[in-house]
Amino acid sequence: MIRELVALSLKFRVLVVGVAVVVMGLGAFQLRDAKVAALPEFSPTIVTVQAEAQGLSAAEVEQFVTTGLEKDLLNGVPWLDHMESTSAAGYVRVDLVFKKGTDALKARQAVQERLTQSFALPAVGTPPVMLQPLSSTSRVMMVGLSAKDLSLTDLSVLARWKIKPRLMGVPGVADVSIWGQRDRQMQVQVDPDRLRAKGVTLGQVISTTGNSLFVSPLNFLEASTPGTGGFVDTSTQRLAIQHVLPVTTAKDLADVTIDDTQGHVLRLGDVADVVTDHQPFLPEVPRGERPGRDQGDRGRAQRSAAGPVRGPDRHPGLPGAVVRRRRGARPRHHRADQPRAAHPGGGPAALLLAAGGDHDDVGAGLGDRRRLRALPAWHGLRPDAARGPGDGALGGDR
Repeated sequence: MIRELVALSLKFRVLVVGVAVVVMGLGAFQLRDAKVAALPEFSPTIVTVQAEAQGLSAAEVEQFVTTGLEKDLLNGVPWLDHMESTSAAGYVRVDLVFKKGTDALKARQAVQERLTQSFALPAVGTPPVMLQPLSSTSRVMMVGLSAKDLSLTDLSVLARWKIKPRLMGVPGVADVSIWGQRDRQMQVQVDPDRLRAKGVTLGQVISTTGNSLFVSPLNFLEASTPGTGGFVDTSTQRLAIQHVLPVTTAKDLADVTIDDTQGHVLRLGDVADVVTDHQPFLPEVPRGERPGRDQGDRGRAQRSAAGPVRGPDRHPGLPGAVVRRRRGARPRHHRADQPRAAHPGGGPAALLLAAGGDHDDVGAGLGDRRRLRALPAWHGLRPDAARGPGDGALGGDR
């Protein structure tokens, strides 16, 4: 057969040469618009859903949040291959792995449709959110922020409201994750001894604090929904009334009078320390065997709303923490030292620019914290190599 094919090609050699020229021309024409990737997508389509339930243990998170997500909310999603989940103290992460060839946008749409029914879950934490899509090229740059005259909370506010929006406006940037972010909060740190001495209950402090805000996240308070100011009608126009919240600083909140004190004037500052601080950090998920090294799901310090990520520090020495991991319906229990949150005076905030990738592949440690620097963050980079002795994820002095 080969002999006959060669004979036909020689007999009609002009036609063969003409067809070859046409094919080469079409190939050269299509080459201009061909999509070429240095690292093509080889991983399956994965959609990650996470939720926070601060104050709950790993077992309680598994019972109240993880089980509802797996069995009810996300069960039966189209094109789903299998589901993996990780439950830790105050945090749950569910990875939905779809079948090969599934379109990422269709998979995310199917998951988002299920998340609209999250109000049926027990109200023990924040609603589950879907993280931004990431590709196999992972993080492409890491930027460290440090300042001599700004606190870590001020740096976090600057990174969230100024730097991140501008970086997201750069063409090709898919996501900017902030590690070590500290949300500025006014905190009422209750002292039980002072409560007992003044005859005030914790419920009174909670209701007074919540109702002093314009909107409170506690749905059993009057301030759970913002009140309307109404309007005033005159003969020529209607004037809208706007409430100006008098509580803007911790000192203002400390001067708020506690309700139902039976004629005694008591303020929040009399029974508690009212300070401006940041949120408590979520613990990391231990996964390694070496204490203090490679023991964390570092991509999880994501903010409640978007994401990611509050960067906790590792601190071995708190034994007996239980982390529950699931693949499908079979849980796996893992015991290891439970890490402790970073000290408020820790190191700089870090921004990670992503064209895509996995959170676990990038470390947040910086070698020189006193200057702004950018580092490549490809797969295989050991984050501990850039971390100084004794440094945690974002630990150390500024």
